[in-house]
Amino acid sequence: MSSKLVVVAGPDKGREFTLQEGTIVIGRGRTSQTQLTDPHVSRAHCEICCEDHRVLAQDAQSSAGTYVNRQRITRQVLRHGDVIRVGETELRFECDRADDTTLPPPAASPSAPQAIPVAVPVKAAANVQPAVAPAAARVEAAARVEAAAPAREMVFANRGGGRVLPKPLKALEALVGQTLGSYHVMRVLGAGTIGMVFQARDLKDQKAVALKVLTAEFGRDAKAVLRFVRGMKAARSLSHPNLVAIHAAGVTRPHCWAAMELVDGVSLADELHEQRGKYMDWKQCVNVIVQLARGLAYLHDRGLIHRNVLPQNILIRRQDWTVKLGDVTLAKALDGGESQDVTASGELVGNVYYMAPERTQTHAAIDGRADIYSLGATLHQMLTGRVLFQGGSLVEVAQKIRQAQPDRPSQYQPAIPTALDALVLRTLAKNPAERFATAKDLVTELERLQSTRS
Repeated sequence: MSSKLVVVAGPDKGREFTLQEGTIVIGRGRTSQTQLTDPHVSRAHCEICCEDHRVLAQDAQSSAGTYVNRQRITRQVLRHGDVIRVGETELRFECDRADDTTLPPPAASPSAPQAIPVAVPVKAAANVQPAVAPAAARVEAAARVEAAAPAREMVFANRGGGRVLPKPLKALEALVGQTLGSYHVMRVLGAGTIGMVFQARDLKDQKAVALKVLTAEFGRDAKAVLRFVRGMKAARSLSHPNLVAIHAAGVTRPHCWAAMELVDGVSLADELHEQRGKYMDWKQCVNVIVQLARGLAYLHDRGLIHRNVLPQNILIRRQDWTVKLGDVTLAKALDGGESQDVTASGELVGNVYYMAPERTQTHAAIDGRADIYSLGATLHQMLTGRVLFQGGSLVEVAQKIRQAQPDRPSQYQPAIPTALDALVLRTLAKNPAERFATAKDLVTELERLQSTRS
């Protein structure tokens, strides 16, 4: 039986994926064999397993869930014509033998063991961008590694029968029970592309931390290690209530590692995903963004550019609703800090949906105003319930970032004050000189809005 998935709705409409014996992951991450461009799709959203002449869809503990024919599922056998929905994307299952005898219902107790999902409460390992050739418009091999995946992204440790971790990552599981620096490694929280995140205990004060450990392969690259050490030295000196703290970092051969604040909360990406097209109250948005702008102002005053401001790296702490920006200095520490181009061949750097226009250009000068644009793109999404610019490919999105003008948020939420409309559009100016000169200036305007609101 030959079978395939055809994307019938969403940014990747028209793409097809041939199914073969074994398991494929549907999602946005590099470990996914589909690598969709839909920003509402998790990096590992669901799995399609072809076994014993049947095809099963299994949710990968995604935050928004996996649906088959509009019904939310955990695990379900697919039949010809079934439509799977992940995020805003729909995929139709097609096979050349559509009779039910080729697709028997699952046994009451499936014999195949399943992966056990583990939610990352703070920072997972590296986030990556798509690198698969679509049927309609080829978006080729992708991106350098983005430092640090979204908070609360669902990831999987290999427990047998689930997504098999690459050997470099699998080897990291052996660190459980060992000590790196003064940190006793307790359990796996999640895995990304070049590292794994553990819950660990600081033996000095017994406090829990999120310990991010990079693979031995990363540690063998002397230049990469030097960048990491330099970046972490800068991060350790930072202390601000609106930044996720990095407590310590080091190199314990062959691994580079960083101990980070363990935040009990939710990511803004999760909140936006729950809203699914609905905008957030503008007053609430201002409360969130002003805290983030304060964190950016603190970084910029110290000559640091964040480079990765996006909803996945924004955490809202449950205890007091303090907003924290994560991924501080990690982008530069892991990728060397060189800007690259989103070219006609489809190469992608970072998360293009929140990139300033200059960041999509080769060798363009980057300063704090690029962070202000990214913060503005995030605010625009909160106010409108949709990503600022979308397209059929990542290259098309990048072109829109460079050329298209953003809508006024008040077109979607009429209650938005004129002053906030103007503020958002100013942060999104194509020319950096037309944006706020500094994050401090943005904070001043946001605080003025807070003080004058009814």
